[in-house]
Amino acid sequence: MSKLTNALVPSVQRLIEALQVKVITYSELVQDSELFHEFGSIPDCMQGCYHPVLDMIVVKDEHLCNSTEIVLHEIIHWAGAESRLNRKWVTDSKAIMMGTASQETLDSFNDDRDTEEATAEIGMLKLVLVLGLNPAQQADSALDYLEGLLDIDMVKADKDSDKAVEYWLVFWE
Repeated sequence: MSKLTNALVPSVQRLIEALQVKVITYSELVQDSELFHEFGSIPDCMQGCYHPVLDMIVVKDEHLCNSTEIVLHEIIHWAGAESRLNRKWVTDSKAIMMGTASQETLDSFNDDRDTEEATAEIGMLKLVLVLGLNPAQQADSALDYLEGLLDIDMVKADKDSDKAVEYWLVFWE
């Protein structure tokens, strides 16, 4: 069991195991030179990220104390993969990383980012409630994060987060 998994609350540990989600810390990634070569550095993320090509969640070591919130947020991105819920922004991310994205995808990619981030943050809060965790700990930072997003289709984000949570519930029950 990795130090990241050990830092998570037991209900999130069970959820990750049930879904067989790969989660790892950045230092563990760096130690696996082959995997790190494929992954590279963590671009444009402050605390952690979901890597759609490797289908893996990575959390930066300095954020282990907030790892439950980070992993639940990234799990919502993970649920959007082509083999799961097939959300456009997640599948477009993979195409861009693989160098197979069309010009249309490249042109619209950043326009959809804020809605996907809102989907993940709202979904994280819903998972916190489903798992019986204390939502007060995450609510303030989630609201601050959502206020910082500029171009959000909130109705789409809410619907997509519902689908992601429903996806998880199938495995949880």
